[in-house]
Amino acid sequence: MILLVDNGSLKTPKIKEIIEKYTSVKTIFYKELNTIKFTLFKGVILSGAPILLSKEENKIHINYFTVLKKIKIPILGICFGHQILSLLFGGEVYIQNEDRNLNEIQKLTSSPLLEGFGEKFFMQEDHCEWTSLPNDFILLANSGNCTNEAMQHKFLPFYGVQFHPEVSGELGEKLIDNFIKQC
Repeated sequence: MILLVDNGSLKTPKIKEIIEKYTSVKTIFYKELNTIKFTLFKGVILSGAPILLSKEENKIHINYFTVLKKIKIPILGICFGHQILSLLFGGEVYIQNEDRNLNEIQKLTSSPLLEGFGEKFFMQEDHCEWTSLPNDFILLANSGNCTNEAMQHKFLPFYGVQFHPEVSGELGEKLIDNFIKQC
């Protein structure tokens, strides 16, 4: 079973719909994370959110996610979830121009997350922030608009993507399936 953490994104139901094609899923609101028994789950997916982590007053939200540093099961962070993983491991989040397009992504490194992807692929963006590469993470992909489109922890099964695979068609669904296969 996958734990889907709803961070307030309107796209969370689409993530759930894709997960349900491959395995069972339990959805919780992010403020419930500290009450979860993670041994019941094979993996965690963090949704996007309408929260700008580049604003100092919003960094308080990180406190709900610190428990994730203690678990060893696979995690996939999408957009806001990607930024949360970065902040947990020492990265920074920066404001940028809005990007709400289907963008070409450049794969830089092989990874189980991007198994079956070509050197270049297209994914839907929906963000106005980006994150630096945090400590102990490998950069998997970038684009002309974002230097950190996808990352993977060097030692833990933690992955993050700035783009939105859940609304990127078959290839986006493949990415979520690739993640579930790691769980």
